[in-house]
Amino acid sequence: MRGLQVQALERELGFDLLERKNRKFTLTSAGEYFYRKSLVLIADYERLCREAARLSRDDKATLKIGYLRCYSGQEFHLALEEFSEKYSDVLVKVEYGNHEELFELVRDGKHFGRCHHSRKHYGRFSYGDA
Repeated sequence: MRGLQVQALERELGFDLLERKNRKFTLTSAGEYFYRKSLVLIADYERLCREAARLSRDDKATLKIGYLRCYSGQEFHLALEEFSEKYSDVLVKVEYGNHEELFELVRDGKHFGRCHHSRKHYGRFSYGDA
């Protein structure tokens, strides 16, 4: 049955996907290319469906960040500005607090992300326990 489906697809495309010898087969170069690109298309299609469903619920992607109230460097604000420009469709919520207050937000599931504030991590966002 699958052999007939592949042959029908090959007729529709106008080129062979498989090279058949005896009872064995291998992908042609066109078949290999078609297969690799189809995996990308399937992943894109699945992402498209998830995003469309999210939009239909009027949800907006949200990034929640805990920020130490006592931190005075500019790196956080620069990274946040850069992120917001690059991902304008993402709503960014920032919570300021001390270590204990921010820990409680993470523990209670109200926060998920954080921004490294050291200079060597400028602009890198991490999520969860990273």
